[in-house]
Amino acid sequence: MITPHPYQQDYLDGIRSGWRDGFRRQLIVSPTGSGKTNMFCWVAQDFIEENKRVLILVDQVDLAWQARERMAKVIGVMAEVEQAENSASRSARVVIASVQTLARRLSEWPQDHFDLVICDEADKSISAQWQTVLNHFDGQARVAGFTATPHRTDKKNLGVYYDNSIEKENLVSLIQKGFLSPISIQMMPIKLDLSGVTARGDITDEQADEIITPHLSAIAQSIQQKCSFRRTLVFLPLIRTCERFTEICRSMGMTADYVYGDDPERESKIKRFRNWDFDILANSMLLTRGVDIPEVDAIVPCRPTKSVTLYFQMVGRGTRIAPGKTECLLLDFLYQANKRLVCRPANLIAKSDEEVEQIAKLTEASAALPADVIAQLDLIEVAAEASSQREEALRKKLDEQKNKKAKTITAEEFALNHGSMSAAEYEPTMPWESQPVSEKHAKALKRAGIDVATVKGKGHATKLLGLHFASQALTPASQAQKFKMRQMGCSFWQTATAADARRWFAELRNRNQQKGMV
Repeated sequence: MITPHPYQQDYLDGIRSGWRDGFRRQLIVSPTGSGKTNMFCWVAQDFIEENKRVLILVDQVDLAWQARERMAKVIGVMAEVEQAENSASRSARVVIASVQTLARRLSEWPQDHFDLVICDEADKSISAQWQTVLNHFDGQARVAGFTATPHRTDKKNLGVYYDNSIEKENLVSLIQKGFLSPISIQMMPIKLDLSGVTARGDITDEQADEIITPHLSAIAQSIQQKCSFRRTLVFLPLIRTCERFTEICRSMGMTADYVYGDDPERESKIKRFRNWDFDILANSMLLTRGVDIPEVDAIVPCRPTKSVTLYFQMVGRGTRIAPGKTECLLLDFLYQANKRLVCRPANLIAKSDEEVEQIAKLTEASAALPADVIAQLDLIEVAAEASSQREEALRKKLDEQKNKKAKTITAEEFALNHGSMSAAEYEPTMPWESQPVSEKHAKALKRAGIDVATVKGKGHATKLLGLHFASQALTPASQAQKFKMRQMGCSFWQTATAADARRWFAELRNRNQQKGMV
């Protein structure tokens, strides 16, 4: 059996806590490569152990069988599949189904049959077809949706259905902890023609093909220059684009192949690529989900898209760690494109459109150099610089607005003083987070010295108080507290924290009250 990493255990604890708090539809946000499939196996296990039934909804046929295989490996449970000619039995503890198949067979399944519904790729779960299936079961079943979508606005949209969001980690934090591969960005000066792209809807495959095809030779030359001795995965719009690109690479002396959905040699090509029989594998958006090739250490997204989810999935194919792998190189051919029309590396780490703009400006400063000396940028360093700039600007604004005589400080200043930009920039996404601050929370916020009027609802209060109590756990007890504890015979008075002191005095009061009652 596979056991959770510490960060995965944090997610599981958060999900269980959410169930206990009465949330019935929870959205779990975790980056590509963080092991979301393993996590939903462990979530399912909790219900299976209570003799309850679980439904896992996926969006693709291949993902159903992959989830079945993963569930057997992680928790030792053999799920049954409801897909095409396959029909799951009503006695199955776990059923895995494509949403398309189940939508056609809903009448065959009682509405109260399942106790938990897990949504893989939950960013799609508010679409009409998904909602038809979910609404059939969610009167009885709890729902856990898993997604890698990083944007705050995406979570807000999903908040129409989900009532709680759990996001313990992001791409940057998991890179810093060594669970995902570092990412470096190399901007390539190719001017793409996006004149035919409108602000509405995503770029179609045909449009993307027209945009990219004139530059295939230049892209191949860039790969030859920048991706030597790397296993390079290239995302292209269409099969014909992949075929043409592979021919160009081979004509330049590079080893390359391409793969597509119905390719009879698909598995063989992926195996040969992993064995490093050739350097470059082009694909027509086939390998965005459900295929793990950890050895990939160069990603070339040549399929312009406005979808953050799709862009994240492409780059996510290179974020797995592998023996001997030190980083993943991301070639950015789109840095000169209109940021409102295509996703960029900034979208990987930004939580808002404003942050995307700021990070894009930092990367473009490097791109102002001559083409032959444009340096690689480390994604973590860019994220840190962007955060530092935002913190400096926020501190300056708060200092200008500061009321020197006030006995409390704003929520933003409190968050900055506790080293949390996420709390300083907090915006509610789930409905409950926007609810008014409770009286209990308001009292606790005032005791912490926070101006309650600057707190953005119940979710913000929870986050701020979490910072407050965490800091108190590290704050030494005052000299007066230590003196009193020593007087009254406390054995650990010298090392006591403020939280220790509070607990010790509370226990002392309880003992004295109990003595008085005898």
